[in-house]
Amino acid sequence: MMNNTSLQSSNVKVIQLKIMKKSDAILTYMNNKTQKQMKYFNLIGVNGKEVYHIRVYLMSKFDMFTKGMCYKFQNVIQKSENELWVTSSSAVAYTGLVDTEEDIILPPLPEENPKDGQNLSIQSAIKSPSKSVVTGKIVKVSPIKHVQEGTLPVKSLILKDKTATAKVCLFGKNAELNFEMGNMVEVSAVYPKVYCNVTQLTSTALTKCQFLPPNDEIDLLHEEENNQWKNDADFQEEKVDEQENIQLTDIINVDIYDVCQNDACRNKKLINNTCPSCKGTDAKMVKYFKVIFMYQTDKKEDQKITLFKNTISNIIKMDLDFNSKEDVIQFLVEKLPIQCTASITPNNTLYNIK
Repeated sequence: MMNNTSLQSSNVKVIQLKIMKKSDAILTYMNNKTQKQMKYFNLIGVNGKEVYHIRVYLMSKFDMFTKGMCYKFQNVIQKSENELWVTSSSAVAYTGLVDTEEDIILPPLPEENPKDGQNLSIQSAIKSPSKSVVTGKIVKVSPIKHVQEGTLPVKSLILKDKTATAKVCLFGKNAELNFEMGNMVEVSAVYPKVYCNVTQLTSTALTKCQFLPPNDEIDLLHEEENNQWKNDADFQEEKVDEQENIQLTDIINVDIYDVCQNDACRNKKLINNTCPSCKGTDAKMVKYFKVIFMYQTDKKEDQKITLFKNTISNIIKMDLDFNSKEDVIQFLVEKLPIQCTASITPNNTLYNIK
């Protein structure tokens, strides 16, 4: 029987699989970049003892797939070790018998998974095409950092269980928790993502962290494991940019919009009255907004910067709740020029605001 054969790049495969599970119907989601509705269906396929999740974007092939039959896939994108995507560049054909292990354990289709994910070992979670719940010992903790104009805390953990060690990236309130080396934690709703050529587990809007009793059976990092993360920038102290005296002098434009009422979605803008993250349709009572300002510092003048509601609130030191563009403009114009001291990142965002 044919084994996996790499083609032009490591993420394109030719493979033969026996299909064991198939979605009952066509599924959809909103592409955040293109704002287009994407259609697909899922398959679970097996070759030997290896199990794969296949996401198929070719709607014309839905009726072609039958559970128990074998297929040859060409030019398939490998999204992770055991996740394949069939796209318009792919080819699918019926093929001969594919050998499979009799006692192999099949995962559920992604749409059958619990909302927070399956309870998996770290080794299995890294390969999973869907969200997982993992439990392990913290063997390394990064300094807390901030992105999105300094409004979103980020922290990374190295989590270890008896099967593997993996980096877990946390955001928001989860990142602000007081983690220490040796803590046992359960982290829910994480999914694998490749970052700097390393597969890590990344948190989602649904992720929760729960501290558990100690487990002395899991050791801390040995030297070889520690070296793997030695040069990871996330575990190094963040370079603090010089603070500058900033004066917001003029307003170029204001955009005000509805955001998801789910706090975990971090003020995600509703697209066609739907949240791209949680698919919810309920908006917060108070709208969110962003403002393009002209600003100057001691070193430069006539610069542009885009600031969001939370950052502006932080600068002015008061909550700002408006439901119209006109109200935002009228309020801010009366405050001009607005002054603060802050650091400016290379991406022209503010943090360490005072």
